[in-house]
Amino acid sequence: MMFSLHADKPVFLLFLAFSQVVFILILYRHGASSLLNGFLSSSQDSWDYSKTHNVYTNLSIFMPLSDGKIMVHCPLKSPILVGPITVIFAKLPSERGIVKKNRYVQSGGQYKPPHCIAHSKSAIIIPHRNRELHLRYLLYYLHPFLQRQQLHYRIYVIHQAGNSTFNRAKLLNIGVKEALKNEDWDCLIMHDVDLIPENDHNLYICDKVYPKHMSSAMDKFNYRGDKLSL
Repeated sequence: MMFSLHADKPVFLLFLAFSQVVFILILYRHGASSLLNGFLSSSQDSWDYSKTHNVYTNLSIFMPLSDGKIMVHCPLKSPILVGPITVIFAKLPSERGIVKKNRYVQSGGQYKPPHCIAHSKSAIIIPHRNRELHLRYLLYYLHPFLQRQQLHYRIYVIHQAGNSTFNRAKLLNIGVKEALKNEDWDCLIMHDVDLIPENDHNLYICDKVYPKHMSSAMDKFNYRGDKLSL
């Protein structure tokens, strides 16, 4: 048995018109990007956060090349990405400990993969004042997080002195201006000092067309994306 479009053409046209109306309503309610993400979603969208990994896991395999070897571009997808990262605040890491664990980070907070040429260059700009505890935790987790993604990056901590009202927007503007003095960055990321990424598949690179919201879900909102706004 075969289905014939010609047998019930009026019914088919009515069904087609109804489907188009439904599609337009869904598009209007949720937006094109949400609809597209729904169609393109994969098994990676469902992570098991009961099984997390140390953010420093396997970083030791990124070693400088031996003499005579030619450096090539890094793979588009880092081979050591694991997904959910263990984030705990039991013990405050020392500055010396952070430096020791991130031995390939250069003075000034810059890192380039020692074994390959990064595809992306990202500047991380962090407004800061009187948040030393948060800053130390962030640097402890963020440095290896970015290295796992094989990025060429530099972290800029823009500190506001004095007791006047904290001006986050101005600090970000200063950070962008200073960052562009050092490098023609592919991506400028405005980062709060109290937000720590929990999944290394959240790539710190820019979309080629649109601005990108890195923290689509946060623990303070029970990871509900509808509670966030740009």
